[in-house]
Amino acid sequence: MIRLSFAAVCVALATLCAPATGAATPARPWEDADVLFNQAAADYQQRGFAGIAPLAVDLESALSTAGSPIRKTFHYDDVTYVLVDSPLESQLASALSQGGDGRRVVRISDPYPRLSFLLGAYYNEVGRYDDAIRVMDLGLGAAPNSPMLVAEKGASLQALHRWPDALAQYEGGLALPDLPALDRARMLRGQGACFTETGRLDDAEAAYRASLELEPGNELARNELQYIAGLRAGRPAGPGEIVAPGRPPGT
Repeated sequence: MIRLSFAAVCVALATLCAPATGAATPARPWEDADVLFNQAAADYQQRGFAGIAPLAVDLESALSTAGSPIRKTFHYDDVTYVLVDSPLESQLASALSQGGDGRRVVRISDPYPRLSFLLGAYYNEVGRYDDAIRVMDLGLGAAPNSPMLVAEKGASLQALHRWPDALAQYEGGLALPDLPALDRARMLRGQGACFTETGRLDDAEAAYRASLELEPGNELARNELQYIAGLRAGRPAGPGEIVAPGRPPGT
């Protein structure tokens, strides 16, 4: 069976919905954003963050085109395209299709939260934490319940030593609906790091142990528990290691 890429499907939709007069079809910005994300993700798979660096300016441009807040609906001729990022948004788009305005509604997977995550993770890697927060806030505006964006922003706040803000970020992440177990474990590790840095060792230990119940083999949590045990035994505290709890797709 032939499998078309998401970008190819978008191109096919654009062709089907083109005006019958032969006039040029207006550009659909989410298509370019999706192609760019796929390219950046593939380059990351091959070269790590070094593969994203040459595309950073283009990724910024794509996010700029998306608007702030990121635009979610586009009207072309008699078609309304709705960018969706969750089952709830898909349901709302389905309801929109029954609104009786005569337009056909096409649901499209929103590429912008994924794109902002990839760029934000790159900025975290190269130490541009304020830029990471800026682009991830754009993504969170479109997908506020995205665990990967919430966790990666938490890592940025950790790196800036904004411990109360980082802790609030992870606590908000733990309250997300239907949070998968591995994402919950990641939020708990971020929470544990904030507790450690602010001297709340009992809370930090509890957070790391709770994370290990969800992800027993995680070495970071085990190492942090050993570090906490060392602090309690009187070992001098060393410089904290900030490990971003979110990672780009495919890692």
